[in-house]
Amino acid sequence: MARVLLSADDRIEVRDSDLGLPDGDPDTVYILRPLTTEVHRDLVKQHTTYVLNKITHQKEPKRDDDAIVDAMYDYVLVDWRGVIGSDHQPVACTPASKRGLGTVIRAALLERAGLNQIESVEAADAASFRGAPTLRAVVEG
Repeated sequence: MARVLLSADDRIEVRDSDLGLPDGDPDTVYILRPLTTEVHRDLVKQHTTYVLNKITHQKEPKRDDDAIVDAMYDYVLVDWRGVIGSDHQPVACTPASKRGLGTVIRAALLERAGLNQIESVEAADAASFRGAPTLRAVVEG
């Protein structure tokens, strides 16, 4: 079977019971937007600042990983069906209500949206990069 490329315009419907978590509800459905590499890079860039290293006097990137994860989650979770509040009434999918879902569900939704694929590609890229040799290696080499 051919590989299907997803775009940011596609939608993925995932049942709560299909997330592989205990007590998943088959009547609760999450509508996700795929997390593409381009969107991931943009979100990382938005939440990265450059600070001056006091020793080297060079600007170094400083990522706000919590803000990046929150931004990815807000991006991928587009809508839901079957989510109710404590009053047993349906809850609209808003940024504030999205935060009410637990960390485990949030992680599972990000994984379904494609974060695990992006991370595996970045890890492979980092592992394949040969860094510059250290001065000691050059001198002793």
